[in-house]
Amino acid sequence: MAPAIFGLRLWVAFVALVNFIIIITFHAYVIPSINKGADEGEFSQHYEYYWGDYAIAIASVVLLPAYIYSIWGKKSLVSNKYARAVLMLLPALFLIGVQIHQIDDTIKFIKMRNESRPGHQYKTEPFSCAIRDGDLYTICIFARSETFVPIVAGFFAIIEVAVTLFRGPLHSPKETYL
Repeated sequence: MAPAIFGLRLWVAFVALVNFIIIITFHAYVIPSINKGADEGEFSQHYEYYWGDYAIAIASVVLLPAYIYSIWGKKSLVSNKYARAVLMLLPALFLIGVQIHQIDDTIKFIKMRNESRPGHQYKTEPFSCAIRDGDLYTICIFARSETFVPIVAGFFAIIEVAVTLFRGPLHSPKETYL
């Protein structure tokens, strides 16, 4: 057993758990709060799901049990290390790609909105939580975390896959699985 890879997988499992908790909280608390606020006139519009929300949720759900099993599982589910690398890279790349696309869209939208109000003295910053009003601040923090934590989880998963390919599997191929 390679202790470096085991420690790295523990760390990636922890980051995947944090990512999973943030995604669950975002979908269970933040989105209903935004939609409730839109009904009461606090926010301008309801939150609309798009394909990226589903991709992030599915990739987060796949990544966490995969790393938990890779740590405590007795037998490898995928014996070929290249097939395992591809299967672990898919959710990681989804997390990174979808969230970077969302960041790009947010920056473009805020830039367009600031340019459409040239006389307005306050410019909106794309990723700031300047509102310090209890629930709105909490919603903003979770929305920003939902944007950036999946990218971190995806990068750690990519690092783990590269290290595993370079250093070898966690379990020795000669080890018997009883």
